Amino acid sequence: MPGKRITDLQVTKYKTLRSEHSQEAAAAKTGISVASARRVEAATVLPSQRPPRHWRTRADPLAAVWETEVVPMLEGAPSLMAVTLLEELQRRHPEQFSDSLLRTLQRRVSQWRAEHGDEREIYFAQDALTHRKCYSC
Repeated sequence: MPGKRITDLQVTKYKTLRSEHSQEAAAAKTGISVASARRVEAATVLPSQRPPRHWRTRADPLAAVWETEVVPMLEGAPSLMAVTLLEELQRRHPEQFSDSLLRTLQRRVSQWRAEHGDEREIYFAQDALTHRKCYSC
């Protein structure tokens, strides 16, 4: 079951405690599971030094309709919310898209807007500098 990622600090603390305690005790004192402790012992690098994962863990549930249906809807009305898009997909394809896809669709729409959406104005906060007279000049 996924949870919080194990930090470098936890790994270091686990390894120091492991020299004095059993695997179960060291894992409990560190706040990780015994299964995670086994993975920590087998690993050769700290969690921050591992390369990022580049593969998908499951098939994309929106692959069949993303380019053909969702992108044209977003191009026509960029302000559409993911909930509205999901309801429309459920209307067009009954029994194919469940409500559990909402968060996935929200991420994809957010990513699409960042890459293809309208330009946004950027504001930089400015501090008012007090003008001082230079008497030595």
